[in-house]
This record gives sequence, C-alpha cells and structure tokens, in this order.
Amino acid sequence: MMHEGHHHDHECTHEHTHGGHTHTHEHTHEHTHEPAAGAGEPVKRAVTMLNYMYSHNSDHTEELAEMAEKLRGLGETAAADEIEGAVAAFREGNAKLHEALHKIGG
Repeated sequence: MMHEGHHHDHECTHEHTHGGHTHTHEHTHEHTHEPAAGAGEPVKRAVTMLNYMYSHNSDHTEELAEMAEKLRGLGETAAADEIEGAVAAFREGNAKLHEALHKIGG
C-alpha cells in the first residue's frame, strides 16, 4: 500500500571555531519524501515520529548552543564547554535520525 508523501524543511546548522570562538551558521534543506512502497502503517508511524523527534531535538539543540554562548560571555567557560560538547553530540544524533528518515523513505 502506497502512502501519500509529504514536504518539509530541515533547519541545519554547522558549527565553526575560529580563534577560540565557536559560532554556527544556519540554513534550510527542503525535502519531499515518499514512504517506501508497501511500507504500511508501522513505517508510516516511524516516519512521523522520526520527523517530530528530529525537529524537536534540533530546536532544543539550538537553544542549548545559545545558552553556551551566553554562559561563555559571562565567563562560565567550563559550563559552556560541557554544553558545547553536548550540542555536538546532539547534532551527531540528529544527523543519524535524518539519515534513518531517508533510509525508510521519510
């Protein structure tokens, strides 16, 4: 059974460090996806949940990046370093979710 596809945008950021200062650049990727033919409801539900989690996690990741930047500006470098490490891990996890979506037609 074929399910109707959908269109969505992915907000992506790339982190750069220059002279000890880390900042991000944001851009949007547009995608139209069709679930795999014959995928059925379980895959459709997985695509829906992965899309939600990817978007949700990306939003929180950017909030944490902003928090780290503010804390660094306040001289709280140790905390900012820890948060930036978490942000990098979250971004890696989000990239894996994005790849999973592509692999199941989402």
